Amino acid sequence: MTSFAFILGTMPMILGSGAGSSSRHVLGTGVVAHDQFVTLAVLFVPVFFVVVRRFFKGSERQRASTRMRRCRAADDAAAAAGDKGAQS
Repeated sequence: MTSFAFILGTMPMILGSGAGSSSRHVLGTGVVAHDQFVTLAVLFVPVFFVVVRRFFKGSERQRASTRMRRCRAADDAAAAAGDKGAQS
């Protein structure tokens, strides 16, 4: 929202005429182009991350290894909780 307000605020620099308008036109064009690029890049990066993450999920072996580590950690936590109950 702020980016679009900034772009609309610089439009008079681009569209203006009169003394010194050529330098303001060049400056306004560069500022607007840069802000549009940054706005699109900010929107593109999260989408790119999701696409790459889905494309490179890893092999089945890696996923199985991760599941096994999680199960072991849960079993260890359950055993530790059981040991504490037995000691009380």
